[in-house]
Amino acid sequence: MRAPDQPPLSIQSDLSDRIKIGFDRVEGEGPLQGIADSLIHLPAQAERVFVLTCDLPFLSNRWIEALNEAFTEDWDAVCTHSENITNALLALYRPHVLHRAQELLNEGKRRPLELLKGWRVKKLEPTHDLPLEVKDMNTPSEYENAKLHFKPKT
Repeated sequence: MRAPDQPPLSIQSDLSDRIKIGFDRVEGEGPLQGIADSLIHLPAQAERVFVLTCDLPFLSNRWIEALNEAFTEDWDAVCTHSENITNALLALYRPHVLHRAQELLNEGKRRPLELLKGWRVKKLEPTHDLPLEVKDMNTPSEYENAKLHFKPKT
């Protein structure tokens, strides 16, 4: 999902028929609006939905696989929990949980963490070798500092 004023994405031609891009119906309402508006794009038989924020430049398959492996019948959602912060935007959900997004918006609630209330939620913490893979980068300086972690040591 993207805001109406965001430029179009470049998608590899072999993936274009598997990816659906939608727009927020109401601009400026944040991630919950994108989640609410994305639900029409889900196949009816979907059993799990990844919700991923756009500011995770070092995210890899390892963490996505870890979330997926932790997502058992015991849980309605599995979300990332790192540095004492629960990230509802780096999580795996059962579709019925996400249907609350519109209800929350109607109640004037905008925090994605509200989605998790009242459900069986597993909070998964990364191992010591994955902390940057799950860290939001909200400023250019955070990103530049994180890149230093990946520079070869001389």
